Amino acid sequence: MQKNIIGVDLGATSGRVILARAGGDRLRMEELHRFPNRMREIDGRFYWDIHALYEEILRGLSVAGGRGERIDSIGIDTWGVDFACVDPDGDLLGLPRAYRDPYTDGVPEEFFRTVPRESVYAKTGIQVMNFNSLYQLYALNREQSPVLAAAEHVLFMPDALSYLLTGEQVCEYTILSTSQLMNPRTRELDGELLRAAGVDASLFARRVMPGERVGVLRDEVARRTGLGRVEVFAVAGHDTASAIAAVPAADERFAYLSSGTWSLMGIELPAPVITEESCAMNFTNEGGVDGTTRFLKNITGMWLLEECRRIWAKEGRTYTYAEIMAMAAANTLGIQISLPAAILLSVVSALGACGASGVAGGSLLLIPMACSLFGISNDIAMQVVGVGFIIGVIQDSVETCLNSASDVEFAATAEYHAWLKQGRQLPAFMYSKKERAKLGIEA
Repeated sequence: MQKNIIGVDLGATSGRVILARAGGDRLRMEELHRFPNRMREIDGRFYWDIHALYEEILRGLSVAGGRGERIDSIGIDTWGVDFACVDPDGDLLGLPRAYRDPYTDGVPEEFFRTVPRESVYAKTGIQVMNFNSLYQLYALNREQSPVLAAAEHVLFMPDALSYLLTGEQVCEYTILSTSQLMNPRTRELDGELLRAAGVDASLFARRVMPGERVGVLRDEVARRTGLGRVEVFAVAGHDTASAIAAVPAADERFAYLSSGTWSLMGIELPAPVITEESCAMNFTNEGGVDGTTRFLKNITGMWLLEECRRIWAKEGRTYTYAEIMAMAAANTLGIQISLPAAILLSVVSALGACGASGVAGGSLLLIPMACSLFGISNDIAMQVVGVGFIIGVIQDSVETCLNSASDVEFAATAEYHAWLKQGRQLPAFMYSKKERAKLGIEA
């Protein structure tokens, strides 16, 4: 029996609403909606516009509802550590602070005067990063945040968004594991760290594991999206935990590199690794699906590139990823392209391309020539040729399939048109079921 599931995946740069159709041994996925996610700067502080994200999610859900899709369940994952505050009346208190906000700069060092760094790591197994939820809560208390003071619960980002959909407040295990508040062995919040941060365990909603039911879409959401009372489940709320669960590994002996705004490299283990060596190297132990531990290291990912693109766009300079990679390669190799060299390359390439289309892979021979003009070694040039040849073969195959298919389609169209002019009956498959019944044609 086929199941139709909607997954909402939110990264720090963009978000996606995906429809997955699972049945038998097949899984088909369709992107319903994609949208940007940008931090908002207000008075020198950085926030997530959770209400805008919620509206984008509703827009994606409405695509499925508008098509009459039967949806069995919905799940949401996001980046880690950030959270929203909810008051006793169930209202969100302001906008969630973003982990890029500098209000936590220097906070870990201040916190370690109360609880030593080694003790914090021994309790949690989590790498020390200034934006961890532990230090965010400490910083909010230090600045006497009225938002935190008025909060009945804090909800991590995927939990906050599922709350807006369902009205149910939960705290999903894998997202909680990124906070540096939880003991990975007992999976319980650490009392000493909570007291040092100035918060109580009651601030966190009821705990759920990946796969547990959160609730159903609120009546208003059900009507607006056209989906009805669809169930919402707690998936692995931390996006990396969801990504690792989907790794197509044949056994437990695999490593992963998950790349996005951040890149994360690590392995999946049955239990956390908390040693003096892992502490010194600042490795982290985060919760995974089915009780596993994600033992990993954060690596600077695509954030710098995305920030460069954003700033360049403000200056009126828009670059594609291909253009940026080309400029980076030229800079790395120390290539300086003068105007005369560019003109010369254009002229020589135009002349060299004459007749290249008639030779299999002929245009690839222009690559070594271009590389030689810029002092690029033959080794690199031939690597590019090799990649280009593979791409060319695939491209030619696809083009041939498309051309052949269109030839058949147009030939058949012409033939069937001639049949109609002659008063002949078309093949049975060209008629609908009702038309076949009306004409007395057997399928």
